[in-house]
Amino acid sequence: MIKKQLLNLMDSKTIKIGVAIMVKNTEIFMKALMSNLSWVDGIYLYDDNSSDKTVEFAKKYAQVPLMIKRGVSEKPIFGRGEIVARNSIINTAFKKLKCDILILIDGDELISSSLKDLIINKMSNSDYDSICFTTWHLHEEDRYLHFWGTKINNVSLIDPHTRIIKKNKKFEKLFDDGSHPIINPTEKTYCTNGPFHFHLKYYKLSPYPNYALHFLPERITEKDLYCYIKKLPFKLPNEVKNSLKMIDWTKYNKLNTDYYKYYESERKLSSSVEENLIHPKDKSL
Repeated sequence: MIKKQLLNLMDSKTIKIGVAIMVKNTEIFMKALMSNLSWVDGIYLYDDNSSDKTVEFAKKYAQVPLMIKRGVSEKPIFGRGEIVARNSIINTAFKKLKCDILILIDGDELISSSLKDLIINKMSNSDYDSICFTTWHLHEEDRYLHFWGTKINNVSLIDPHTRIIKKNKKFEKLFDDGSHPIINPTEKTYCTNGPFHFHLKYYKLSPYPNYALHFLPERITEKDLYCYIKKLPFKLPNEVKNSLKMIDWTKYNKLNTDYYKYYESERKLSSSVEENLIHPKDKSL
């Protein structure tokens, strides 16, 4: 009875949804990202000492309360302890935003506003403490890159990430060196293959190098991707499509940053359509 009363305190009228973002030199995406997040209740942005206009653009285009923490270390988070940094961001975001639910995304990602209804329906009055979903690596508006598929809680997912959490959910070690930590899904994790989460770093027009698909070249060509490109099984959500159009891809030319030097340079070209793990381990520092 007491548990039911406590759950009822967090219903569709009172639930507060916040977003925590870690960014580094992603000014190219800031207008689109801030527009895309107009439906949340607040944003906590951790800027990992960007040298471009990431923070300036975030302030300019934010449509909801925005709190910014700027890192001061010249050494990127990937090189100084990613687990500790990401969990610190989670703790601070919950505290600063005073939110019930936290969405975790990076600066090169977009999400669908339909997540709001999903969050309310699945996390307001239930035992679910997190949501895990497919990451759609957009290559064009109607096509994506399909690399790694698996099943979690009997749901088929593509490159799944647990990105929506209640308090006390934390990143945990995936590799022995601490790189690429994950929030492990449990029986209390709701899983969905729906059109909610979109990654942009491998978009056809993106000037960024390939920093994580270690079985493909640093500069990916259409020839490299032919066996991975698939048609989206749904129409791109309108607000995601509109945000995507805000990105001026022509303004940037083959961006290179030392942010990626902490990833392994070894690359093994795939000769088949067998599924691959996406993220390599960081270099030992």
